Amino acid sequence: MAHVTANGVRLHVQRVPAAGATGGLPVVCLHGLVDSLASYYFTLAGPIADLGLDVVTYDLRGHGRSECPPHGYTVDDAVADLAGLLDALGIGGPVHLLGCSFGGTVAFAFAHRHPERVATLIVIESEPPTTAWAQRTAAGMREVEDLMLDDAFLNGQPDLARVLTADKTFAARQPDVIAKMAATVHKLDADTHLMREITAPEGLLDAEQVRAIRHPVLLIVGGESDLSTRTSDFTPLLADCTRIVVPGHGHLLLTSAPREVADLVVPWLHERRTASP
Repeated sequence: MAHVTANGVRLHVQRVPAAGATGGLPVVCLHGLVDSLASYYFTLAGPIADLGLDVVTYDLRGHGRSECPPHGYTVDDAVADLAGLLDALGIGGPVHLLGCSFGGTVAFAFAHRHPERVATLIVIESEPPTTAWAQRTAAGMREVEDLMLDDAFLNGQPDLARVLTADKTFAARQPDVIAKMAATVHKLDADTHLMREITAPEGLLDAEQVRAIRHPVLLIVGGESDLSTRTSDFTPLLADCTRIVVPGHGHLLLTSAPREVADLVVPWLHERRTASP
C-alpha cells in the first residue's frame, strides 16, 4: 500500500506490475462513485498485468483509503487529481485510461483536457460529462438523499440497489457490496460536499468538445442498465468508439460480470497496447 500527494490531496495507490515481458503503455484505473480501487484490484488488474502492462489503481478523493477533504468533487477536480497523480508517479507519457461509471466520465474529461497523455479509453457504464449527464446525476443524487432520510435506506437495501445499480436482483446476489456502498454514501454526505459539487459546470463538455476526443474508445454497458438505451446520444460524436452490450447485467457490471468484462477488455488492450495519442 502507498499514498501519493496529488493536487494537494493524499491519494491511496496500488500498483500491479506487468507480469513477464513488458513493452506496452501503463493502464490507469478510475473507479466509480461510492466505490474503491478494489473493484479493479480483484478483477481486471491481474489479467491486464499478465499482458505485460503496468496497472495503476487508486482511490478517488473521499473514497477508500484516500484523503477525504470537504470540497473538491467537481469533474475538473477529479481531472486535476489524475494529472497530479501521473506527475507524482513520474508517468509523463500516454496511458490507457480504464474507467467505470463516474471514473469513465472523468476519463472522457481528462482525454479532452490532456489528449497527449491518453492513448485509449476503456469505459464501463460511463458517458462523457455533458449537461444531460449532470442533470441525470443530480436527479440520482437527490433520490439517494431522499432515501437516506427514510428508514428504508438503513433496512431496505434493495431500494438503494435500485438507485445505484439499476439492477433489481443485484442486492440479492451481492448484499455485502450494497452495504459497503451505503456506508460510503453516509460518509460522503456527512463529511463532504460531493453531492452538490459533482454536477457543477466545471469540467462539463459540450457536443463539439466531445467530438474533439479522437482516441479509440471501448464502451461496455450492461443490457439491463439505463445507459444501454441512451448510448446513441453520445457515441455518434466519438470518432472511434466500439460499443459492446453485456446482456443480463445492470450498472455494476464490473462487479456482477468481471469475467465477461475481462474477456472484452484484455484482447482489446492487447491489440492497442502501444497505441499513441
